[in-house]
Amino acid sequence: MKRWIALGIVLLILIGGGFGLAQAAVDPADYTGDWYGAEDGRLYQFHEGIITCPEASQETEDGFCGAYVFCKDHILLFTVDPDGQSQLRELYPAGDPRGEFLSETADGAGRIVFARSNIAAQNPS
Repeated sequence: MKRWIALGIVLLILIGGGFGLAQAAVDPADYTGDWYGAEDGRLYQFHEGIITCPEASQETEDGFCGAYVFCKDHILLFTVDPDGQSQLRELYPAGDPRGEFLSETADGAGRIVFARSNIAAQNPS
């Protein structure tokens, strides 16, 4: 129960902070939709600020894997793994065409975290 309270508080902070940071420079299409994790190759669905993992629906309640909020030129991403460990990080659209990857750095040279296709996630060169 304490885990859900902490998760709720973090989500409220993310959503509240997003209203102050969100700007028109962000195109939601750069982030919403299906993504594949570069580390695990799993399918993640980004939709309306919530991240679900259909493959993990047996492990977590309703497949909930995290949340995101739009910022100036990136998203602030909050994730929860099946063990209950949470992580907060900033991700930027990268690749060609723009938005093919979500990277840890604005120039796209950082570690690739998510890719639009499973093949690209397995080989993020």
